[in-house]
This record gives sequence, structure tokens and C-alpha cells, in this order.
Amino acid sequence: MKPHPAIPQPARGRRPRFHGAVLVRLGGIALVLACRAPLRAASFPPLTRPNVARLIAAERDGAADTATLPSPLTLEAAKTAALRGNPGLAAAAARVRAASALVLENSAAFYPTVTATAGASRTQDIRTRGTDGDVDPYETYSAGVAVSWLVFDGFNRRFRTLAAKYNRQATVFLRDEARRLLLKAVTVAYHNALLAADNMRISRQDAEFNRQLTREAQKRLEAGAAARSEVLNFEIRAARADFRLLSAEEALNITRIVLAELLGLSGAVLPADLVFAPVADVKGAVELPPLEREVTFAFSHRPDLLEIEQRIQEARAVLTATRSAFWPQVSLEAAYDESRQGSPVFHDEEDAASSAGIVLRWDLFSGGSTRFACRRVAEQVRAALADLDQQRIRVISEVRQQLEHLRVVRSQLQLQKRIYAMTVQTRDLVRIEYLAGRASLTRLNEAQADLVRADGNLARARIQLRQSMEDLNAVTGRDLARYDSPESAPTAGKEK
Repeated sequence: MKPHPAIPQPARGRRPRFHGAVLVRLGGIALVLACRAPLRAASFPPLTRPNVARLIAAERDGAADTATLPSPLTLEAAKTAALRGNPGLAAAAARVRAASALVLENSAAFYPTVTATAGASRTQDIRTRGTDGDVDPYETYSAGVAVSWLVFDGFNRRFRTLAAKYNRQATVFLRDEARRLLLKAVTVAYHNALLAADNMRISRQDAEFNRQLTREAQKRLEAGAAARSEVLNFEIRAARADFRLLSAEEALNITRIVLAELLGLSGAVLPADLVFAPVADVKGAVELPPLEREVTFAFSHRPDLLEIEQRIQEARAVLTATRSAFWPQVSLEAAYDESRQGSPVFHDEEDAASSAGIVLRWDLFSGGSTRFACRRVAEQVRAALADLDQQRIRVISEVRQQLEHLRVVRSQLQLQKRIYAMTVQTRDLVRIEYLAGRASLTRLNEAQADLVRADGNLARARIQLRQSMEDLNAVTGRDLARYDSPESAPTAGKEK
């Protein structure tokens, strides 16, 4: 077999610049390292199901993640623990980091692209015309590097990066909105726990009062001064109080489970010895803040409003980036290659080739896809503007409702205090009159029922006032701003 006449043979007496096999190996090693590096950086915990037995044991022995909860637990401590341990906020923080990575990803388009290539191939079974037989098999070796730099694309890269920045900020506001709603949910659960605890206290007092009357009625029955029905009456009322006590205990236990879930405790259980700090009674009158001040604060601090504003800016940037398709793309390109057949030894004089130039690409017609894409993004901007108007109306409505509710509950609390004081006095007088034989059993039952109802309404009014003040801070975003910067925003609904 004869060598192919078109295949250049290795030159003799000439020092090679580089060995092609070495270049191929280095290129392969670099490719493997480049592929493996991101995988090493992105390490994730294994996806496994939790050990239920361990969670139950943590509930029995006291979970480790509840060690930082103070007892008695205050509302502020519960909010702080929720912001620190709720897994939903960890997911929101991960989304913020993902949005930040997207900004860097889009910014990479401003830099040139450098590509290295290396290859080796073998050609055999060559049959040609005009030769005395088959051509010997031969190998081809090549290596090179190419550089491409996009210098103009109609400002597409600039506005894509700007849109990514707006998306990152919108994701931050989404995280803050999740924090605001979490603080509101913790407040509601905490106050529900206090209300259930108060209902348990009232039911215990009612049961104890009726048991005392049962003992007194039993003595009178033995003395022949009372009927058996009176003893049964007080026993029935004591049993009813015990029934209400069980219902209140159930409500408290369920609320504790909900609160543990909001705090992010792994077993969804609070320590058995943890108690809730009682809410202090409001001293003096509660001042209603001006509507204009609260709405103005909400417009500048509510994360849901700020998130929509950032989405509008993002859509506008995307619209400008989409319009860049009407412009041409200009890029600078350069390449250097070395290729040789029959030998892995390269010589610059014979095997090297280089090129450099400028490339213009302009899509003159694409069926109107760019125009329709611009129309689609423009409608998304209009939709976001309408959503912003609707959300602002909703925020004003929420602020108005909370101010009206705060106005009513502060007056109800004062009335309930008067009603409770008069009811206690009435019940004590009727009890004395009943024991003296001057009041009927029915009148005593009515007086005790009025006292139980007044005590429950007073406890509910106290908690509703505190809850209303917290709700006003939540709808304006003042509660979230207070945790982000304690001195930046005073609490709404201050006491005089």
C-alpha cells in the first residue's frame, strides 16, 4: 500500500512545537474538571424520610429545638423564634439566592467566550482513482482555541441583567411578605392560646363555685331545708363547667400544636412545661392613628405592594430587551488551530492556521415573532399595573377595617369591665340572699351564668384589643419593619 500523495509527511530535522497527544490529554482533563467542579460545589443532603420514632421520643423527652424557648413564652419571643426556625422562610431565602445567581448568570454575557478544542481521528479503507491500489490508513490530529465576543446586541444583555436585578428584589419582597404573614399567624395563634387558657380558668372557677353550692345544698338537704333537686341542679352545672373545661383544654392543645408548627419545631410540639405569658391589660385609652399616616406607611412598606412594583419594572426591562431583536448583533471572533495528518507532532510553519474578524448578524424577517413578543410583554406590564391598583385598594380597605375594629373593641373593653364588676357584685349578693332564703334557685343560676358569660367576654375583649392592635401593625407592614429595624417604626395604636 502506498501513502496518499495529499497527506503531508513529518518534516525531518525540525523541532516540533508541541505534541498533539499531550494537548488532547490536557484538554480532556480540563473538560472533566470543568464538568465536575459545579457538582462538588452544589452538595445537597440526602433525601430521606424523618424517623418518626425519634420525633415521638423527642415529644416525650423534650425536643432539642425547643431548648431556646423561654417559659413563660412572650409574644415577642414567639415571633423571634418563628423568624429563626420556620422552614418556609429558609425556602424563601434560597429563592433569593437563586435570583441573585440569575443576575450573575446574565452578567456573564458581557464577557467573551473562550473555547478550546482538541481531536484525533483515524481514516482507513480509502479507495481512490488514478492510483496503483489502496491508500494506507492515516490519523488526523488537531487542537485549537477560539474567542468570540459579542460587542453589540441592541442592549439586550443590559436590560436582561436589569430585569434579573428587579426579579431579585421582587423575590426579596416575596420573602418579606412570607415573614409578614408568618408574624401575623403567630400573633393569632398566641392570642388564641391565651383565650383558651382564660376559658379554662373561667370553667374551673365555675365548676368550683357550683361544687361549693352542691356541698351547701347537701347540708341543707340533710337538715330538711332544701330539696333533692337543688343538689342535682348544682351537680349538673358543675358537670357542664367540666365539659366546657375539656373543650377549652382541647382548643389550647390544638393551638399549641399550630404554634409549634409555625415556630418550625420538628415534632410540631411545644415543651409540656411551657406556659404563655399573660397579656397585660391596656392602661389608659388607645389612640387611633390617622388613616392617612397608616395608608402612607403601608404603601411604602407592605412587601406585597413593593413586590408588584418590582415586577412592573422587571416587565418593562424585559420589554426593552425584547425590542433589541430589531437590531443587529455584532461580534468579534478570532481562532487559532493546529492540524496535522499522519503524525501527532505539530509545526507552526506548516500546521498552524489563525483567523480574526467581525461578524454581523441581523434577522430581517422572522414572521413577526419579535413584534408579537413585544405585544405580549407590554400586556403583561398593563396587567401588573392593574394588579398594583387593585392591591392598593385592598390595602386601604384592610387599614380602614382594622381602624374601625380597633375603635369598636376599645369601647367594648371598657363596657365589659363595667359589666364584669357589676356582675360579680350581683352574683355575690344573690348568693347571700339564696343562702338566707330570700332568693330563688333560678335567680342564683341566672346570676352565676351572667358572671361566667361576663368573665369570658372580658377576657375575649382584652385579647381582641391586643389582637386588633397587632393586626393594624400587620396590615400596614409596621410589625415587619419593627423587626427589621426596631427603631425605624413606632407601633400603631399607642396607649395614651
